[in-house]
Amino acid sequence: EDVIDVGELPDVARGQVGRESLSEEQNAAVEMATKLAAQAEACGRPLARGDGEGGNDTAEARDRMRKKVRTIARMARMFKTLRQENETVIRLKGVCPGHKLKPGLLLAGKERLTSELELFGYAVDIDAVNEKRPEGEGNEAAAAADECVRSRHRPATRDFAEDNSPADYDKGS
Repeated sequence: EDVIDVGELPDVARGQVGRESLSEEQNAAVEMATKLAAQAEACGRPLARGDGEGGNDTAEARDRMRKKVRTIARMARMFKTLRQENETVIRLKGVCPGHKLKPGLLLAGKERLTSELELFGYAVDIDAVNEKRPEGEGNEAAAAADECVRSRHRPATRDFAEDNSPADYDKGS
């Protein structure tokens, strides 16, 4: 197992155990795991005993506690992976038409989901040039186009009346 030493947490993160994105039950599980880890750390230090009695029991208890902590750490990694994959799916659903994924995309795996999301990001970057508005200053063509649009603006009833004149109905009958 890979063990990563992250060092000391800042004061803000030390007291924070849960996340807003998790449910109350999940936050309770994270809090319990944190307490178990703290207890295991406290129990993991060698105890000063004058007599040799009970040494085997404490060693077994330490081993059990270490196994529990490792299991909980494994579960925490699993939940982290599930949360990240869920966030990827939600982001991908947000950019897909109709907020639906392509059939078989979830079965293709994590790599396919991330590649689809990266592909969409690439398309957005490429299309950013097309989304730009022309600058008003120094661009006389854009200013002329804006003036043309303003001069052509008419109320909808007038456009409707011009398009459907009574004379057109007489010709069709």
